[in-house]
Amino acid sequence: MAEQPKDPIKVMWSGCAWFAIGGAVIMVVHLLRTSSAEPLERYGPLVPMFAGAYGIVVGFEKMVSGYRAARAHAEPGGQSRATRTLLICGVIVLGILGAGAATYFKRTPYWDAVKGINRGEAATQELRTIGEKHAVDLGAAPDGKAALEIWRRTSEQGRLLKPEFVAAAEASRHLAAIESGKTRLRAELDVKFYDLCIEWVDLYDRIYNQIGTQTMQEPPLDWGIDYDDVINRIQELVQPPGGGDAGAHDGHDSGDNAPPPQQQPPAEK
Repeated sequence: MAEQPKDPIKVMWSGCAWFAIGGAVIMVVHLLRTSSAEPLERYGPLVPMFAGAYGIVVGFEKMVSGYRAARAHAEPGGQSRATRTLLICGVIVLGILGAGAATYFKRTPYWDAVKGINRGEAATQELRTIGEKHAVDLGAAPDGKAALEIWRRTSEQGRLLKPEFVAAAEASRHLAAIESGKTRLRAELDVKFYDLCIEWVDLYDRIYNQIGTQTMQEPPLDWGIDYDDVINRIQELVQPPGGGDAGAHDGHDSGDNAPPPQQQPPAEK
């Protein structure tokens, strides 16, 4: 028995439904998706999003093929019905696209914040490298003038990282304001961490300016005291009492980026 041909109008409505469902899936997943260091949490949401994209493609193809079939085999008055159906489907498609754009812009501040924190992570690693090299070089400095040059070189490099930490601190404040639970607690901790990093690079900026404007034979004692104070407060922040984990969110863990140990006062050189 020959298979009855499908009604082209029904095919168009079916395509419209596919398109709408696929778009809805993508929007819902995009709203719920968060950045994470765990591969499953990071890439898992892409599976339903690809499925939604497949639904959009299939839906669009059904609407177009159904309209062509309706126009080609339409009885009197059938072409106008196909046109009306296409217009209605078009309005629905535009609505889905508009909702998708709104969803994207609603979530954009979150992903911008994630990018800001990523900048902070990279800057933290660089600052840690600068600090560790500073400790090694300062320990090997033969006299006060050599130690002064080490401070000048270190402060010149470290002071340039301030914009990265400012961006990370602002991003953390945004996440603390819009998130909840452990994510919010982690973001609040990040705010404190990056504020301390800003204080650290501000100290470098002050030292760099003092070296450039004042005549001195060796580093003043207060540089080492202030430096150690910032380092100790950062270490206390990222290493909670009892050795517990400070927690992490969005793949960010300040504990992994803990600064180098406190330095010997440079004035002893």
